[in-house]
Amino acid sequence: MANKNISTPANPAPAGSAPPAERYIVAALLIVGFLLLVPGVQLFVVADYNLALPGWARSIDRRTWEANLVSAGVSVTLFGLVALEGVLRRAGDHVLSRIGLTSFTLGTAMWLTVNALSLDSGSWVAELETYFIVFAFLGTALFSWAILRTRLLPTWVGVVAFCWPNTLIFVVLPGNSGPLFYEPALLLIGVALLFRRERAA
Repeated sequence: MANKNISTPANPAPAGSAPPAERYIVAALLIVGFLLLVPGVQLFVVADYNLALPGWARSIDRRTWEANLVSAGVSVTLFGLVALEGVLRRAGDHVLSRIGLTSFTLGTAMWLTVNALSLDSGSWVAELETYFIVFAFLGTALFSWAILRTRLLPTWVGVVAFCWPNTLIFVVLPGNSGPLFYEPALLLIGVALLFRRERAA
């Protein structure tokens, strides 16, 4: 009887692990999404409190750039969460991150709509902003819960990222103040993914 030579990889990846390159892509998208929001939020704060415009913003249409930068940041964050859902699914989560992704997608749609309406007609639909806050904060909390369940990252990262949106939503929601305050939790996840070390097999 002939022996069949079946070759196997010399160093197979642990079951459920994501390739490092995939985690780096998730981390980069979450971090870039946050960084895009910074100048947009800066422009909003300057206008809201009647502060002097920073030098780089004096020759631009403030409102258009503010809306586009924030919309770009939220959209890039969504791309990062799409990729993170795949990583978490491979790590064993098949429900929480999928619901979280659906929630954040709905929130992003609300945010893009309210910004488009604002740029087109100058009116701000507060109800759409409220929907965005609910969906975005819920999505962030569900992704953090999935990270805790799968132990994709150190427990403290999951705990902080989970508690952050669940606590701040009660501060933000009453007056729609600080609708982007969920973002530090996703920035923490992105940085933790960037520096995550492989567990020994």
